Amino acid sequence: MGDALSGRPGGLASAVAGVSEHLKTQVPGLLHDKTHVFHSVEDLLNSDYARQHPFSKEDLAGLQNAEGFHDPKTGHSVIIAGNTELRAGETLHDALTRVILHERVGHDGLQTLLGSKNSKAQQHWDGLTQRVPQTELDAIAKQEGYGHLAGDHTALAHEWFARQAEKSPHLLKQPGLLRDMWEAFKAQLRKMSNNWKDTDESHLDTHLQELLRHSRKAALRTPAANQSASQQHPSAN
Repeated sequence: MGDALSGRPGGLASAVAGVSEHLKTQVPGLLHDKTHVFHSVEDLLNSDYARQHPFSKEDLAGLQNAEGFHDPKTGHSVIIAGNTELRAGETLHDALTRVILHERVGHDGLQTLLGSKNSKAQQHWDGLTQRVPQTELDAIAKQEGYGHLAGDHTALAHEWFARQAEKSPHLLKQPGLLRDMWEAFKAQLRKMSNNWKDTDESHLDTHLQELLRHSRKAALRTPAANQSASQQHPSAN
């Protein structure tokens, strides 16, 4: 994306600002003070974040072509806008939004939900990971930059889930009470329907959609609220 925008008025900064303003209006909370957008790897390495959280040699090697990452140790999500790939049919807005959903909902939101081993989200996650086709996980491990995940089922499943999040446009709809009530109603119907269509495919889709919805909700909470909730109700994430 950095190369594609290099000759345009406003360049990358303008594209990032436009997407940021849109997401802040459309999905309040998706971008917060622990979300950092850098134009390049060089900018990231020269930032206060990098000085406060130094990268290892292995990390540095993986950053050169990375579109972004979520660091579970710090709770921060980083987007490297200049590295964002423009896929076939994508606009600049689409590409940046895709990466933000991947990191904030797919990784950050899910990891927030799975804070407790006994949580309902963990049960949904366990059910989902058993049904993800192994061929899809193996395909991720074969991609450039993901070889180190080969053989790590948990890490590959997390990456698989994050990729489902980036392909789910409904996560960009502003949440509200009526929508939450409707989603809860549909969840009950899905549980009932599982008695009639007990197939791997139906279970996978049911688990996936429910986890995506809850991961989005967790990602939209402020970092302070997430920390407070985990301290007061460690088993309710």
